[in-house]
Amino acid sequence: MNLTRFYYGIKRMPTLLCMFVTLFGCVSMQVHGQQSLFDRLTNDRFIFGQQNGEEYDTDEDSDTETEDEYDFDKASETGSETGGGQQTGESTEQQTDKALTQQTDKATERQTGKETSESDIRQNNTADTNSKETASKHDYFFRYVHSVRKGARISTGISGRGYIGYLQLESPMPVPYFELSVRNFGVGLYPLAALQSSFPEKPIPTLFLGAGNLTFDSFLKAANFTDYSKTKASYGGFKFPREQFIGIGSAQKAIQYGIEVYGGGWNGAFFASPEPKKQRMRYGIMGGWRMNRKKADINFAVQYLTTFMPELIREVKTSTAQSAGGGASAGQPAGTPNTSLDINGEYTRQRYHTLFGLNAVFTHPIVSFSTIGFCSYAADKTVSGAVQAEIDAWYRYAGIRTGGSYTGAHAVNWDGKQQNEQVTAFIQPHFKVGIFSLFVLYAFNMEDKTIVHNGGLTVQVKHKVVRWKASWDYRNELHTLKTELTCVSKPKWFSGIQWFQKAAAGASVELQDKSANPFILKKYAVHINGHFCITDGVFCGINGSFSQAIRKEENKNERIIYLQSPVYGGGVYVSFKRNGIGKVHSGKLEVSVKNEKPYYDVKLVYQIRAANVSAAF
Repeated sequence: MNLTRFYYGIKRMPTLLCMFVTLFGCVSMQVHGQQSLFDRLTNDRFIFGQQNGEEYDTDEDSDTETEDEYDFDKASETGSETGGGQQTGESTEQQTDKALTQQTDKATERQTGKETSESDIRQNNTADTNSKETASKHDYFFRYVHSVRKGARISTGISGRGYIGYLQLESPMPVPYFELSVRNFGVGLYPLAALQSSFPEKPIPTLFLGAGNLTFDSFLKAANFTDYSKTKASYGGFKFPREQFIGIGSAQKAIQYGIEVYGGGWNGAFFASPEPKKQRMRYGIMGGWRMNRKKADINFAVQYLTTFMPELIREVKTSTAQSAGGGASAGQPAGTPNTSLDINGEYTRQRYHTLFGLNAVFTHPIVSFSTIGFCSYAADKTVSGAVQAEIDAWYRYAGIRTGGSYTGAHAVNWDGKQQNEQVTAFIQPHFKVGIFSLFVLYAFNMEDKTIVHNGGLTVQVKHKVVRWKASWDYRNELHTLKTELTCVSKPKWFSGIQWFQKAAAGASVELQDKSANPFILKKYAVHINGHFCITDGVFCGINGSFSQAIRKEENKNERIIYLQSPVYGGGVYVSFKRNGIGKVHSGKLEVSVKNEKPYYDVKLVYQIRAANVSAAF
C-alpha cells in the first residue's frame, strides 16, 4: 500500500510541473523587476540556514513580529517580494552565507533609522532601471526538500519577458507516503510590456495582471488599524511606499486577484482578496502619486484607498408575510438586491462596509513624517474611523521617533472587524556612535479606560569580526531578555584558519511577576551554532539548543505550576554550492535530533537556479 501511494505521487509530479512550464513557456514579453522574489527564495540562507519547513513562507504583509523590527545584522535586500523595497527582520539564527561574506562590509556603511528608509527609497526608484537592464534575460529556479518526518515540498519559479510564475507542491505525509498536492501558487503577466521594445523612446505605462498569492503594500496592512501597542525597541521606523502596490509572494494564502497600472511616479490598482476566515471576497481600489527630488534628497508620496468588505444581514420573515401569497417569494420586497430565503424562513442580504483611506509620506535625511487616516462607513450606516501619525528625526549621532494612533469605536477595518475605541503612542530615542548602537522605547495602549505600559531597550556593538547584541522587552507583565555574541570570519583576521565562517552563541530568559508565577522564571533557552568551509564550495555546520519552561495547569479546584523537563537537541549539516553553465547547483543534507517526539529528522535538499540574472543584481 505504501509503495503504491509513493508510485502514484511520483507519477503525478511531472504532469503538474509540465502544466506549470507550458503555461508560461508560450508567453514572450518584457520582465519588470520580478527577480527580487526569486532572489529571496533562493538566497544562501537555503544552504546555511536551518531548514524548518516554513522559513520561506513569509511575506512583507504578513502579521509577524519581526516585520516591524530593525535587524542590525541583516544586509540590505531588494525586498521580499515582487517589486518590493521594504525590508523585514530576521533572527540571527537565520543569517545566510550572504550575510557571512557581505554583511561585515555593508554593516559599516549602513546607518540606523533614517538612512535605512532612504535606502528603501533608492531601491524603489531603481526598480524599473534594474528590470530594463535584465529585459532580455530569463530566470528560473527549482527546489526539492524532503524530510523523513514532514514529507516533501517542491518549489519552482519561472520568469521572463513579461511574465512570472511561482508554484509550490507538497506531500505532508512522512516517508514512505508520497502524494503531491498544490500548496501555493502565484501568476503575474504584463500584457503591454511588448510595446516598450517597439517604442523605446516613449514611456509606456506598465499593466500588471496577477492571481494566486499576491502581496500588497503596507498601506493595506494599515487598513487593519495597526497601532503601536506591539512596537519593540528595535523598531526601524515607517517605510516609504514601494512603486508597485501589488506583487507576487510566497506565503500560503487563499487565491487573490489584482490589476495594476503604473508609470513614472503614479499607479492605480484594483484587487480582490478573501477574508481571513469566512473567505468572502473583499474588493479594493487604490491610487498613488510620488515625487522624488534627488538633488534635495526629498521624497513625497500620497496614496488613496477605498475598500468594500461584505456583511451578511439576516431578517426574519414575519407571519403576515408568510401568509400573504402562500410562498417564499411573496414575502420578499420587490427590488431588494442580493436577497435570498433559507429553509428557516430568514432572509439573507449581503451588504458592504466601506473604508476610505488616505496616506501621506514625506522623507528627508533629517526629518520625515507619515500620516494615515481612515473613514469607516459600516453597513448599518455607522460612521467612524482611525488616524495614525509618526515623525522621525535624525541628526549625526542621535535621533528620535515618536508617533500616536487613535481608533474610533465601531470602526470596521479591512478584515471586517469592528474595533473598540483605542489610543496608542510611543517614543523611541536612538543613538549610534561608531560601532555602538542604543535604542530605547516607551509605549502605552489605552482601551476601555485601561492603560497598559510597554517598554524596551536594545544595545548592539557591531565590529567587523565580533558582534554583540542584547535586548530587554517588557509587555503584558512579561520581561524578556535576550543576548547573542557572534564571530564572523574576516580574511585578514583569520588568515591561518580558512575553514572558519561564523560562530554564534546566545541565550534568552522570560521573567514574570511573583504574584502570577511563584518561580518568577517562565522560560529560558540557550543556543549555539557554527558554520565552516571544508573546501571551495563545500560547507558544514553544527548547532545545538537547550530550553526549559514553566507549565500551568488549572481546574475548578486547584492550580498547579511546575517546571517542565528540559528540551534539548542539535543537528549537523553538509552543503555544497557549485556554478554550472548558466546555472547554480546547491544541495544540503541535514540531520537533527531532539529528546522529544519525533526525536530525529533527516532532510535532503536540492536547488538549481539560473545564474545569468542573479549576476545582474
